[in-house]
Amino acid sequence: MSRTRFDLLFRCLRFSYQPAFCPIGMAHETFRWMLVDDFVENFNKHRASNFMPGMTLCIDESFSRWYGLGGHWINIGLPHYVQMDRKPEAGCEVQNAADGESGVILRLKLVKTELEAREDDRLTLGTRVAKYLVEPWARTDRIVCGDSFFASVATAKELKSMGLRFIGVVKNASSHYPMTWLSSVELSNRGDHKGLVHLDNDGNPDMMSFVWVDRERRYFISNCSSLVEGDPHVRNRWQQGDDMEAEPEREELTVPTPKVCNIYYDTCAAIDQNSRHRQDNLQIERKIETKNWGTRLGTTMCIVDAWLVSKGATGTSETQSEFHSWLAEELIDNSYDKGPIRRSTGSVTEASPPQHLFDSRTGAGRSGIQAHLTPTKRKRKVKGVIMQKQFYQGQCVVCASKFKGQKRKGFKSSFLCSICNDESLDSTAAESKVWLCHSKYGRNCFAEHMAACHSS
Repeated sequence: MSRTRFDLLFRCLRFSYQPAFCPIGMAHETFRWMLVDDFVENFNKHRASNFMPGMTLCIDESFSRWYGLGGHWINIGLPHYVQMDRKPEAGCEVQNAADGESGVILRLKLVKTELEAREDDRLTLGTRVAKYLVEPWARTDRIVCGDSFFASVATAKELKSMGLRFIGVVKNASSHYPMTWLSSVELSNRGDHKGLVHLDNDGNPDMMSFVWVDRERRYFISNCSSLVEGDPHVRNRWQQGDDMEAEPEREELTVPTPKVCNIYYDTCAAIDQNSRHRQDNLQIERKIETKNWGTRLGTTMCIVDAWLVSKGATGTSETQSEFHSWLAEELIDNSYDKGPIRRSTGSVTEASPPQHLFDSRTGAGRSGIQAHLTPTKRKRKVKGVIMQKQFYQGQCVVCASKFKGQKRKGFKSSFLCSICNDESLDSTAAESKVWLCHSKYGRNCFAEHMAACHSS
């Protein structure tokens, strides 16, 4: 399968069924969400029935960056276009549940509107979302770790009724949370902590709230683990002391940490790390250009999770970039679209490759047979500097003939006719090459050139 064929197939890839036209009576925003609704539903079902997570679950929001069209004010593109001050600035917000050990995404919930429909007025939005994200793993006694959006006394109670435990960081005032008392407690050193325990009707502890200080004070709520001393948090820092003229020295900074904080901080970054793998490491918007936000949302999550599963299952030392390269090579350089080959029963003799697979002038291997469009290997020059990531472009000969005598000169292309390129005596001169527009841009220059010059 050639790279051009792979790109064409990828542009037609869809994860959900969306009719060609919006049904009568359906809102345009609802119609646009159909582009990913089936993907989210099938994704959640597949992960719930086929993936067994560890004993910790992380719930958090993630972001799929998108700088294309979008918003409720236009009937095209991303329906709900979220903008944030931190990077990425704009895109599709998704609320997730992930495995705390491997980082694999387990469940998705798209943020479609600013105001979600309330199914239970007794609960806050964070509590309702938390219950939805961990519903498939109810009654498994797993520990759920969430940030301040989810953390509250109500969330801890609701998850306990579902057979789950909870640890969360509380930032703002929460109902029934002793923020006033905890914020007034004096803590002098890093690692100090102080907490309160709530007792049930039988006098047994069922929930605790505590404050722990590192660089700043952190307030927690939990119905599992304890405040016994756990593994200390160790950082390496440059220290200079009080003498401004002294040379800085590398010192190890150790912060005592309760056991419950160890569990939380070992789990809470799973979704952020997954998002970083998608945005910074994978960078699919640079590798495969797509104007379809639905394809980009589904593809990035599947690729990153495939790497995380492979890494966790095999213990391989390969980097993420190496995994992506090998995955792309297997997807593109394969024979999946070719028919089966009958194995010969006679004697096996080593046959030489056909001569038409090699350039008659240089002997170098060709990337295709018969007539086809081949990309130029020449790089573009700007003021004498070779641009390594930009190919040279020439004027399309078909477009030039159509616009001859007009102010407009047509289009430029980086693709050549393979037959004309092989027959050219000077393979380095740009003037001797026959440049043609690629069919992926919706123009038939190659077909017209073949009919005019190579039809016999």
